[in-house]
Amino acid sequence: MKNKRTKALLLFIMKSTVLPLFLILTMVFTSFANNVSGQLVLKKTIQVSIANQTLKEAIGRIQHQTGVSFIYSSAAIQAQRKVTFSGNGKTIEQFITEVLAPLQVKTKVIDNKILLFSDAEGAAVQQVRASYNITGVVKNVKGESLQRVTVSLENTAYATMTDGAGKYTLAGVPEGEYTIVFTYVGYMSYSQKIVVAGGNLTANAQLSEDLLRLDDVVVTSTGNPQKKIESSVAITSRTSRQLALQAPLNSSDMLKTVPGLSAESSGGDGPGSIRVRGLPGGGYIYLGIMEDGLPVLPTGYSSLPSADQYFKYDLTIKNIEAIRGGNAAIITSNTPGAVINNLSYTGGPLPYGTFKFTSGLSQGLYRVDGNTGGQLNDKWQYNIGGFYRTDKGIKQPDFTANKGGQLKLNLTRKLGRNDQGYLRFYGKYLNDRVQWLLPGYYGYKKGTHLSNALPYFDNFTETLMPNTYQFNVKVPGDQTFNIDLSDGFYTKIAYGGMLFHYKTNNNWTINNNFRYQSSKMTANSSMITAPQTFKTGVNYYYMNGTQLQNPTGYYTAQQISTTQRNDKQVIDYLDFTKKAGIHNITIGTGLYLYDFTSEAATFTASTEIKDKPSIILVNNASAAPLTPVANTSKSGHTKFDGVSGMYSGYLSDLIKAGAHWTFDAGLRFDYNKLNGHRAVYTGSSVSSGGQGFVIDHLDPYTENFSYWSASLGINYKVNDYTGIFGRATRTYNAFTIDNFSAVDARPSELKKRQIYLGELGVRYAHSKLAFFSSVSYSSVSNFPLTIGVPGAATGSVITQSTFGSSRTYSWETEISYELLKGLNLRGLATIEDAKFTSYDIVVSADADPSIAGKPLSWKGNRPERLPKTNLQLSATYDYKGFNLYANAAAIGSRWSTNANTYRLDGYTEVNAGAGYSFGKKLELRAWVNNLLNARGLTEGNVRGEQFIDVNTLKEGQLMIGRAILPRSLWASISFSF
Repeated sequence: MKNKRTKALLLFIMKSTVLPLFLILTMVFTSFANNVSGQLVLKKTIQVSIANQTLKEAIGRIQHQTGVSFIYSSAAIQAQRKVTFSGNGKTIEQFITEVLAPLQVKTKVIDNKILLFSDAEGAAVQQVRASYNITGVVKNVKGESLQRVTVSLENTAYATMTDGAGKYTLAGVPEGEYTIVFTYVGYMSYSQKIVVAGGNLTANAQLSEDLLRLDDVVVTSTGNPQKKIESSVAITSRTSRQLALQAPLNSSDMLKTVPGLSAESSGGDGPGSIRVRGLPGGGYIYLGIMEDGLPVLPTGYSSLPSADQYFKYDLTIKNIEAIRGGNAAIITSNTPGAVINNLSYTGGPLPYGTFKFTSGLSQGLYRVDGNTGGQLNDKWQYNIGGFYRTDKGIKQPDFTANKGGQLKLNLTRKLGRNDQGYLRFYGKYLNDRVQWLLPGYYGYKKGTHLSNALPYFDNFTETLMPNTYQFNVKVPGDQTFNIDLSDGFYTKIAYGGMLFHYKTNNNWTINNNFRYQSSKMTANSSMITAPQTFKTGVNYYYMNGTQLQNPTGYYTAQQISTTQRNDKQVIDYLDFTKKAGIHNITIGTGLYLYDFTSEAATFTASTEIKDKPSIILVNNASAAPLTPVANTSKSGHTKFDGVSGMYSGYLSDLIKAGAHWTFDAGLRFDYNKLNGHRAVYTGSSVSSGGQGFVIDHLDPYTENFSYWSASLGINYKVNDYTGIFGRATRTYNAFTIDNFSAVDARPSELKKRQIYLGELGVRYAHSKLAFFSSVSYSSVSNFPLTIGVPGAATGSVITQSTFGSSRTYSWETEISYELLKGLNLRGLATIEDAKFTSYDIVVSADADPSIAGKPLSWKGNRPERLPKTNLQLSATYDYKGFNLYANAAAIGSRWSTNANTYRLDGYTEVNAGAGYSFGKKLELRAWVNNLLNARGLTEGNVRGEQFIDVNTLKEGQLMIGRAILPRSLWASISFSF
């Protein structure tokens, strides 16, 4: 069976990639043969016609269509004058000759920019006899020189760029009064009045970073990229420098500073949980994680597998783009909430590199990161990097908690005489083991609900991971499982891919991104289930046969699980974009093939309740430490496989209607074919109530679904620093292959989940202030829910399934302000009003007689573990070589479950760091996470909490919860060139 599946997969890969490869090779050879002078800036063709529009509107449309920037003063060139130009097929040079020259507007080309100034202004300047040079140096607030900063004198032809040392010279400037302007991507523009008289002049500048980077171009989009200020997309970007200051402990940590996302990383380096704009359910079920434009895992999985184990952050990441809301649903399949695209360094004309050594002073971490790139020659450039680390763990077990690393590389070949495109080959190898910190016990304290230490265990700093962690267990059917809890989440990934991007001379852009990936994941974990009281008359033993003497208090049951999951992925996105007049049309196709096999088993053990507890044997000193669990739901010994094939088609149009209005519309159709095999069992369980363990055979299944998404956006650019946008979207949340592969799958009971989204927002970036703010609406229907109700037998629980719907109103804001020279503040706020609009069951007849057959409703409740507020304030201060950073995050209260019975109080977590740079090359840095050692819970007692009477809970009573991570200290030294 396996050989047939492998052959079928290879044949499918060949068939699905023949056309993209043919197109790529054709365009590559075409680019080598192309010798057209139209690749120069002035030879770029214009595909717009202008009829009686203002000169400013005409320039804006040409900028958008060609990608060439025009620098000018509206007053100087009288940009409100009306012009007409039939531009289809003509060049920028012809626009200058036919339109600008008759209006006495002069031009000067600098790099990929065209400077415009008035003929009258130029004539007046030339009448002044004496002329002098203006020189200077441009640096950032840290004192580092900035290269390729555009320096210009407003309303004149004088312009230049800074060199590698940040220096510039404007030569032969006549005497007079001027405004000198400094502009640089990622920084706030700066201008000042100067007077040239009697000699040469020095004008230095210090630029402040634009933390929100609203002038950046959005890479993750359908069609050609556009600036944030002009887009109708809610997007947050974070640069490698900003991420370094934030110092994320894991991949989930990176998302804590993105408004609209509620990120929980209290599981340590193991799987995190992300909630998006108030939609119910955690994990990554609404959130697509991408690496260089392609998903790392199909969206929809919670923790097995988890996207944050397929992607690891390191120095190879240049920046991330977090697209929230409706446009994410058009970018790729099944991402209704958001898309996070992690973009890698890809080389450049100059060599660069960073090497960093990090030590976790409070947890024995040693980590080495490196990344370097440059060019091999005029056509080839490269980047290579990765990391390796060993880590005892913040809550240290009896083994090395985290160990491993990754290696990434890419090689890019430029195409065409003027970089019309490129062909990039890339690959990654990841081999990493991480510990997943699961819930523990804490003592209840009335009125606070905090994670309070028990006399014998502190959930905040200690772990219930057993000190015996390696087992060989045989299950019925004579199958043996080798379980090593020190492996934790052990992920091995190897992938290779090819990205082709090319822009033709007639304004077609072709983009094809292909990747093949093979992954092996072993997940071994231990989770507490329920505390039990030591009883008199019962003998308890350690595994070495030693009897516990008169034990008192509690011990606990733990479920020890092992899952082995191997998968292969084939992803290919091919799209074509055409600029035609005011339209920017993209049509594309996508293939996402996910082929996996999975086998799992669950066992029970009893342990002490203390840090790194010993396993306890009850009444039998020679008993096996682990007992197989009955095969109920997804527990026990399960085995299945499946193939998910997502076939996509998408169409979008970006319409630039004048200098102010931008419209975009997108439509996506996805066809999902799911097929595979699930286990059928026979025999009887060694534990009562089970369905048996022996796998008799594998039953085939096939399920097919079609989905569609549509989104409409609008942006009004008030001026060069203010934009207003709105968006409406209809999309979906798809079934995963596991919905049908699982032992307890009931396909007939599943319902399609529809999602509706709406948003209005504003952006502003000028001088020292930049901000983004939006209000949004989101809703989901037919979301699968489960509820545990007391059974008729004492202590038993019956799990019932149902479907619910919810809606959320949300307000998101992020703001950046330079309070003082070198001192930047960044604020973030997310405030959400989420509730279930339906959530009802009729209690099973075999439940507790007091509720059996009765209707229950949780309509109007707030979805579990979703904070009402997420408020953050960070400050960055740079003075010469010194840098200080601090961030305070206030997370609001949440409910432990959807029943809204037990509240998890809010908490405030503070992170801070300091660094010193010796020039631009060497930096020493130290930082602390959870500086104040705040206590808080991200997850509460979710098991049967719906029927807990909080008023009956006693002080110090054992409760189950997952605590935020305690204070940790870190230090690093890095070298950059």
